[in-house]
Amino acid sequence: ESYGGVYVPVLTSLLINNIQAGNLPGLNLVGMAVGNGELSAIQQLNSIIHMAYFHGLYGKQEWDSLQKCCPKTGSSTWFEYCDFSQFITFDSAGNAQAKVGSGDCGTIAAQMGQTDIWNS
Repeated sequence: ESYGGVYVPVLTSLLINNIQAGNLPGLNLVGMAVGNGELSAIQQLNSIIHMAYFHGLYGKQEWDSLQKCCPKTGSSTWFEYCDFSQFITFDSAGNAQAKVGSGDCGTIAAQMGQTDIWNS
C-alpha cells in the first residue's frame, strides 16, 4: 500500500500507547514492518536527491548547482551528508517548498527532492 508508511506507524503507536496503559491486556505486539515506506519527509528528501542523480534523473549541471549549497568539510564524503531540509519547509500536505530567504538552494532542493520525482 502506498500509504503504509503513514497508517502502519500511526496504528502501531496507538497500540503501544494502549498496551502500556493496560487497555489491551494479552496483546503481544512484537513489532512492525513497512517495506519501502516513507517514515520521514526530511529523510526522504535528503536521500532521494542522491538516488535520483545516481540513477540518471539529473545531470552534472543540476548536481553541481546543488553542491554549491552545502559547504565542503574536510571529509571526502561531505556532500553525502548534506542536509537539504535546511533550505525547505513542508506544508500541511507534505509538499516541499523553499524556505523564505533560502535563495536558489531552497528552490533547487524542493525541485530536485520532490517536484521532479513526482513528475518523472
